[in-house]
Amino acid sequence: MVSREEALAAIAEAPTTVEFRAAALDPNATIYRSGGGLLYVVGSQRLVGALGHVRAEHVTALYEQRELSAELLADEAAYPRLRDLCQFERAVIQTRSGPWKPATAVEGLLIRRLTPNDSLEHVPAELRDELAVAPEPESVFAGFLDGVAVSFAYACASENLFDIAIETLADYQRRGIAAAVVSTMIEHYLAQGKQPVWGARVDNTPSLRLAAKLGFRTPAGTLYVAEEPFATAGPADPPSSD
Repeated sequence: MVSREEALAAIAEAPTTVEFRAAALDPNATIYRSGGGLLYVVGSQRLVGALGHVRAEHVTALYEQRELSAELLADEAAYPRLRDLCQFERAVIQTRSGPWKPATAVEGLLIRRLTPNDSLEHVPAELRDELAVAPEPESVFAGFLDGVAVSFAYACASENLFDIAIETLADYQRRGIAAAVVSTMIEHYLAQGKQPVWGARVDNTPSLRLAAKLGFRTPAGTLYVAEEPFATAGPADPPSSD
């Protein structure tokens, strides 16, 4: 495997590389060299990252050999080399402009960290799985109404930046709940000296609307996401772990 030190030296800390750098900091992530770039698999095996001038056949081999069913995240350098493998969607990365202003509180909403004792039986299975493998499970913030968790926010963090994830149950959307929950999480990381990054697929209008509401209006780059690799596949040598 590529060492953590080598990976960190190769991955700049920037809004578009927060998740890649967080993977390099994660002792449970596996990082490989591929061509002139890097491939990583997070410990939960739910995400594969492709950074730089990677080789498409290495990505295919990685999925086949590890029998992965994982989202594929590619940066702007990796995307042209991988776009024939599967259907990618473009995600825009944004940072805040202006001073931080938290969202308005929602009456009756309790916001706190999620604990193992909190019931998630009412949460869709896919979201439940996401929460189970969140980068920092102890720092999943949840919004509760009448004792029921209805909105969840967590972050993928590097040394100085954090990428935001927010999910709210369908029946509780467009009520200001997501904004209140994610504001609480943002303040938690701001207190640690980290700055927020917001990434959303270009067709995710609710997420982009919420981002703008919270002051995320400064474009900071582009990433590409594919949920179901691969359209084509073939024999390939594995990526190098030297």
